[in-house]
Amino acid sequence: DECLTACLADIARVGRVNRILCRREIDNGIMRKSCANIIYDPKHIGTWITIKENGVAYSFNCEEVMFCTGNGTEKRRVGTFPCAEEVVVDLYAGIGYFTLPYLVHAKAKHLHACEINPASVEALRKNLKLNNVEDRCTVYLGDNSQTAPKLRGIAQRVNLGLLPDSVKGYR
Repeated sequence: DECLTACLADIARVGRVNRILCRREIDNGIMRKSCANIIYDPKHIGTWITIKENGVAYSFNCEEVMFCTGNGTEKRRVGTFPCAEEVVVDLYAGIGYFTLPYLVHAKAKHLHACEINPASVEALRKNLKLNNVEDRCTVYLGDNSQTAPKLRGIAQRVNLGLLPDSVKGYR
């Protein structure tokens, strides 16, 4: 509709953005898929978005995976941990919400990132390269209940970042 397009164009101009995304609640399934859609994209930039937060770049397909804006303080705190001599396991790594601060700011010696969602793993791999830390991270695509037991005993620190809880990862 022409009127809607004009309205969205005005909103984009005022907000100094190129695209407008309609976000809804995140899917509650195991993949935690995005329920968002691009509703305004006149330059046909596409569905990949890059957000810089706390000096870390996060790139992702906004129509495939979620981006959690609510845990910025915790990501910043993780980046202050003294991890230069530590190996870290990040269960439920997603697109690298905690993986990247551990590597970029906390300088983890090596990180093992476990994630079940292939679209999130695709973004995670891009983000590792984008932040120049891919050489210190091993990514495992699959169910943590299968992947994590193989990593038992190799890390000084394990991140259990799944919300609302990470009980399944305790074992």
